[in-house]
Amino acid sequence: TLYRFDKDTATPSKSNCEGECATTWPPVVVSPRGKIFIDGIDESAIGTVKRSDGTLQVTIGGWPVYRFSKDLRPGDTNGQGVGGTWFGVTPDGQKAGEPAGGDQGEGDRGEGDGGRAAPATS
Repeated sequence: TLYRFDKDTATPSKSNCEGECATTWPPVVVSPRGKIFIDGIDESAIGTVKRSDGTLQVTIGGWPVYRFSKDLRPGDTNGQGVGGTWFGVTPDGQKAGEPAGGDQGEGDRGEGDGGRAAPATS
């Protein structure tokens, strides 16, 4: 799972996860001449940003992306919502959902019919 950090910026792209943070949340990096292919993500949304150590970190929608050291198997999402600042990243760089068990907020809720069925017509 790839994650984004709310303390980073997308415009301009900038990583603010260094030192111990980058040990827990390893940045996804690429070599200077490397090509980046991420299944399900449009090439135009993928880029890089130079980190303070000179490495190139992959960005999605401008947001620097990371892995989580406690995700042990493909598909693990143990980093979702950590500290209220780490979230899975969507194909366009947005946050993927909210923390598991967290307050989802009010959001848009349609007005239903209270579960009443419509009258049958013949």
